[in-house]
Amino acid sequence: MKKIIFLDFDGVLNCTQSFRDNNDDRIFYGRRSSMSLDMLMRSAVTHYDFDRIQLLKSIAFSTGAEIVCMSAEVRSRHYPLVEEYLVRSGLPIVGSISNEYGRAVAIQSYILDHDVDRFVVLDDELFAGYEDFLDFVVKTDYYNGGLTQEIAEEAVMVLGPKKTYR
Repeated sequence: MKKIIFLDFDGVLNCTQSFRDNNDDRIFYGRRSSMSLDMLMRSAVTHYDFDRIQLLKSIAFSTGAEIVCMSAEVRSRHYPLVEEYLVRSGLPIVGSISNEYGRAVAIQSYILDHDVDRFVVLDDELFAGYEDFLDFVVKTDYYNGGLTQEIAEEAVMVLGPKKTYR
């Protein structure tokens, strides 16, 4: 049985408070930076919150779900660094999807192409076509903590045995 967490980054792995807390420590770098890989990774991920990453990890491990990233950052040049950091943090990331034709289309295609049995969408925004996945979207709030314990518990319930897409 294949379970997937479709993950948007901003508004899930961060919030207004984590952005304020981490913004002073941001390190900016250019293309020709001589900084180490660790420093480059830190620069790319400083606005993600450790506690929210741990909550996401608990959802994945308690349900056996894998993670597919669907953030706009997937198309950025620093995404490989972000993905590497999240994998090193223990998240079971198995891929990413592009939002080129919209999130709903990308999610539907992934589900069909990868024989997904159960899934949850973690996002702070409702996207075009989300109505098709209404029972599977767990909305976070950038202004109220991003991924919280309560939202994590809701995501676990969606991935549980009573919800199936097909």
